[in-house]
Amino acid sequence: MRELCTGVSNAQVVLNVAESNGPERSDLRLQRRFPLSDSVRGHLRAGRHRLEAQVNDLSLGGAGLLLERERWHGQARASLELRVEDRSLGEVEVEVVHAAERPAPRLGVRYRRLDRRFLQRLCAYLVARHSQSARRPRFLADATGFAENADALRIRQLLLHCCRRHRPLSVCVAGEVLGTLAPRSIQARSLSGQLSGRAPEVGAEVTLVHASASGLALFPSRCEHASDGVAGFALPERVREGGQVRLGRLAADDGFPVQLELVHPQLPGRLVRKRVREVSFGGARFDLDLDRDLLAPGTVLDAAVLRLPGGRSLPCRCVVRYVLELEDGGHQCGVELVDFRGGGRELWIEQILARQNPEVEEATPFTLPEAWEVFERSGYLEEKPGGGLEALREPFLDTWQGLLRGRSDARLWLHRCGRPAVGTIATSRIYSRTWLVHHLAVNREVPAARKLMVLADLAPRSAAQWLAGCHPDGHLLIYFNSAASFNEAPYSRFFASRDDGREISTQALHLREYLVGDCARSPEAGEIWIRPARTDELDLAAAVLRLHDGDLAYRALDLKPHALVSRDWTCSSAKRWRELLLAGLGDELLAYAILEGAAPALNVFSLYDTVRVVPARGKAPARELIAAILREASERYRALGRRSFMLLADEDQARAGTPIAEVRLVRAIVAPQALPLWLRHLEKLWGQR
Repeated sequence: MRELCTGVSNAQVVLNVAESNGPERSDLRLQRRFPLSDSVRGHLRAGRHRLEAQVNDLSLGGAGLLLERERWHGQARASLELRVEDRSLGEVEVEVVHAAERPAPRLGVRYRRLDRRFLQRLCAYLVARHSQSARRPRFLADATGFAENADALRIRQLLLHCCRRHRPLSVCVAGEVLGTLAPRSIQARSLSGQLSGRAPEVGAEVTLVHASASGLALFPSRCEHASDGVAGFALPERVREGGQVRLGRLAADDGFPVQLELVHPQLPGRLVRKRVREVSFGGARFDLDLDRDLLAPGTVLDAAVLRLPGGRSLPCRCVVRYVLELEDGGHQCGVELVDFRGGGRELWIEQILARQNPEVEEATPFTLPEAWEVFERSGYLEEKPGGGLEALREPFLDTWQGLLRGRSDARLWLHRCGRPAVGTIATSRIYSRTWLVHHLAVNREVPAARKLMVLADLAPRSAAQWLAGCHPDGHLLIYFNSAASFNEAPYSRFFASRDDGREISTQALHLREYLVGDCARSPEAGEIWIRPARTDELDLAAAVLRLHDGDLAYRALDLKPHALVSRDWTCSSAKRWRELLLAGLGDELLAYAILEGAAPALNVFSLYDTVRVVPARGKAPARELIAAILREASERYRALGRRSFMLLADEDQARAGTPIAEVRLVRAIVAPQALPLWLRHLEKLWGQR
């Protein structure tokens, strides 16, 4: 529930978010103040010194003043009277906390010694100016939910949908809604239709906004003509899709009673207790009594506590994001939960997930063996190349029992339709800011119609929502078989349409499994040499890897110079290691090889024990060179006690050695800002509750 309300009009909210990606979460001072369009005057008085000022922004905590004729030479404390036209909001003692002279003299003041009557009038004014009516549509957006797309086919499909379904588009200029466009015709380079409201100037830059239950689509365009209620616009070349993704929305009814207690920031010692009506991962909604509660949009609540069922309390920090005016004249208040103490955010999200998906539970060290039973009954392990499954069972249980006890960087969920478990999914940190979603399996006995519901409960409603809520800055890493027809809709189709290398990146790879000790030295190796990279060689190696894999993979896979050589580091509460090798022939450097390892059976497909070979000069490495690298890697994995390891090979990479199994996979990397879009896609595909 991260509704952002930073402007006078609702449409301005959308444009501010879409163009600037929202305010920084830590900058609460900017979030709590609102620009004013009214003529609000301020009269400053400190002893004999008096001054007139225009009030630029206003909140329950202070005001921003624009001085009209001279600088402020008064004391640090003064008296301020606020007036709206001929009506006085009251007088209050203030403290000057900021003063500047350019581009015009201005002051920032903070209220001191507020009395209740002044606070009531100020609160009523702010709510009247910035509340949202339940009788008109609201453009509320989550800044992290937008992704840009320049696919001409996708843009045309969206606009055709608006034409055929008679969906209006809001016409916005500089953050202001001028009117609505009912699109009627789409030509090769233009879009035209019936315009209601004010017409933009010809040549003006506009944003066409389509709002639906699933989010927003923002089309930057330009007005080409407007007259007699008909307007034409240049066909948009880009679209920003997204909007508010209500993660974890849940009614706080008798089955999940939640109370929010807060200390009023302007009235120390005053405790406000509210019964919450609705909760989400990032917010809560409750009924508001304006005269008693004295809360307005932008108010920062530093001392708040969520009281949960069972007596558990979660101290948190909130910001009032909106006040909604109901049709009966009442009000409701929405707050964003911007911070929790300790591990409070994860506990809060897990409480919501447990009630949203009562059939899904987090695995514990005691229920972990059921996950392996799901693997066996689902056919999931049959997809593992190379066999050796019995030898993996005990290492899998040992590793994951340690992870689940720590509960820091890994989760495994079990889906129960009664007893026993019928599905499983896991997510674990594989790099510093990247999480691998894996071990998704559903029993064969589950009916086909029910299987989709199980998949929806596990993938978007558990693993992906947990990641989006607990680690909103985390990247998502997925490996899937593009040849499997089941993966076409949830993975292949979605990722292919949005693969721009910035928010989503996909790469086709061949996963080849080699037995340790089975990589004999090639007689054609000749003068091939392989050695660990030196410190002064890391910058060049990182640049080559970035050029080969792209910027998104460079960030998500920790390919920066300082991270390329990490003999040991802790990830997913387990020791990991990485080594960068250089391979060449004679005096020429031909390839880089990245070797990675982790705790045994952290992933049963050895996705933590991998080798990547990247050409140093753009030309695919020869088979003999890859064979030499595999032999070197085999010795290292032998020292770790591994039975096998995986080579993640590019499509044009020569097949070296004798792999015991091979499968073609696609590696998909999803940036944090694109994850909500994929969640929405899965919900549409597998059905919403």
